[in-house]
Amino acid sequence: MKTHLLALLTAAMLAIPPAEAAVTGTFQVTSTWNGGYIANLVLANSGTAGVTNWNANLSTPDQVTSAWNGTASSISGGYSIMPASWTATIPAKGTVTIGLQLNAIATNPTKPSKLTFNGTSVPLSVILPGATPTPTPSPTPVPTATPKPSPTPTPTPSPSPTATPKPTATPTPTPVPTATPNPTPGITALTGLFQVTSIWDTGYNANLIINNVGASALSSWSAALSDTDTVASIWNATSTSVTGGYQIIPASWNASIPAGGSVSVGFTFNGAPPAKPSRLIVNGTSIPLSVVVPAASPTPTPTPSPTPNATPTPTPTATPTPAPSPTATPAPSPSATPVPTPVATPTPTPSSSESGLSARHLTGYFPSWSDP
Repeated sequence: MKTHLLALLTAAMLAIPPAEAAVTGTFQVTSTWNGGYIANLVLANSGTAGVTNWNANLSTPDQVTSAWNGTASSISGGYSIMPASWTATIPAKGTVTIGLQLNAIATNPTKPSKLTFNGTSVPLSVILPGATPTPTPSPTPVPTATPKPSPTPTPTPSPSPTATPKPTATPTPTPVPTATPNPTPGITALTGLFQVTSIWDTGYNANLIINNVGASALSSWSAALSDTDTVASIWNATSTSVTGGYQIIPASWNASIPAGGSVSVGFTFNGAPPAKPSRLIVNGTSIPLSVVVPAASPTPTPTPSPTPNATPTPTPTATPTPAPSPTATPAPSPSATPVPTPVATPTPTPSSSESGLSARHLTGYFPSWSDP
């Protein structure tokens, strides 16, 4: 039983290192500004099995101010990177990307010196904005051209002519700089439009539209917008307040700008009247920015307010008040008529004792009731 358990533990321990050893890291700076920059830490798994529940330590003296797709906690000499729930597994032959915003201790971003993945040091490539020409291995073919003269020196006349053409092989590095302008047309082919769509007393809504008029797509971007108003909310991206404006990081669904296409970021700003942004920087390069602010539409809006003030609604309410007055008139008419008529008939017939006559009876005859 002990032997079997020991074998299982040994097999489990041996199964971990290959997955960890198959992970490599790339630290790529995507945009910079005065005092800070944005970078992606890409962890690539070249193994045949996924790696789950991972953690990484990045050695850098620069200060991480925010992170997305994971968390960054300060440790001695750098930061401990923990994944989010949706980046907790690095699939086989796949990658995960952790975004970082950092404050540089110097003028330029500092290259991280070491990456530890699950406690094991792994290879780390660092790509800075101005360092892209350095990895190009084009100078290596030049030494291959220099050994060619070594077989030819045996005939002494032939080496001297063949040595002069060899310097012509040195211009091969000159095509190499043509690879570096490739990102530049991608940036210079961008234009920006800041358009205010609605205004009210204390704020306004606006869209920032970045157009790609070039022939190639821009796979990833970030922008710095110089604006003095306060961002109250944002959609299709996230914003972080920096000196003089805001750093804008796109959402996953508009992280690339297709050739001939555009991306849009919506804002709600606090401020009146709207402040015109002075500058737009995309991936560290300033691009042309047009600002469209509509004419002050709130001033005509008070004109409808006087018309409701002359509301004729009180006039009809006064007309129903006379209606109760006719109801009082029929009340006295029935009470006055029956009282006087029955009272007068019994009074004129006196008794014989009251008339003062004696007990004698008088009888008289009248020839006609009609004779006077």
